[in-house]
Amino acid sequence: MKKIFGLILIVALITACSSKTEEMSLASSMDAKMSADEYIAEDMALNTGGSQASIDIEPQIIKTGRISIETSNAAQTKSLIYKYIGKFGGRISGESRSTYDDITTYIISVRIPAKNFDAMLDSISKSSDNVQDMSIDSQDVTEEYIDITARLKTKKELEARYLELLKKANKVEEIVSIEKEIGNLRSDIESIEGRLRYMNNAVAYSTLDISYYEHAKTFGNKIVDAFKAGWQVIIYILMAIVKLWAILLLVVAIIIIIIRVRCRRKARQNNR
Repeated sequence: MKKIFGLILIVALITACSSKTEEMSLASSMDAKMSADEYIAEDMALNTGGSQASIDIEPQIIKTGRISIETSNAAQTKSLIYKYIGKFGGRISGESRSTYDDITTYIISVRIPAKNFDAMLDSISKSSDNVQDMSIDSQDVTEEYIDITARLKTKKELEARYLELLKKANKVEEIVSIEKEIGNLRSDIESIEGRLRYMNNAVAYSTLDISYYEHAKTFGNKIVDAFKAGWQVIIYILMAIVKLWAILLLVVAIIIIIIRVRCRRKARQNNR
């Protein structure tokens, strides 16, 4: 009887251990079947807050400006603008011309390094006699820049984890599922990187729209311009004479000396 009871006890213990083993195996199997998204999402949720808080960048400002000038000589104004574009390292992104009634308007869009934006706008305004309108707009995109940078970091970390899971996957279904997620992540990363490149470019290079216009010249205007041009020529000649006064004085003195020497020679010849 004791032997039978002992045998029953042993069988009961074996059955209990087997049941416990099956439960642990089932739990392990269920854990193994958890999607990679759940593992990674949990880990990333813990790290995302710290990622954004750790980003420390300078203020990101997108600056744009406009200036409108009335001119009496469009060609001269254009030449002046081109000179400043070269001086301050800008490049022309667009150029147009339109005529309405007796007014011809020219517009030049310039991308200029942000550090030279104020200097170029100031130079153009000071070199123009009749500035009609001038404005500057500044857009602070620092918060958006930080958000995009943090999102890009998170997406890349997630992609790296999926790649690690892909190395460990041994079932076709798992491989296909993980590769699909990697493809979606790669598309998101490229989109975010494109937006980030655009913002970097917009911050580094400011946009300045320069418009200048002139009225069509009538016959009377042309006559007045001709008189003005002639008067300017006279002024230039007088200024050149004033600047060269020392040379002219020396030439006059030499001429006077030569004349006196000749006069003395003639007087001596006559006295003989």
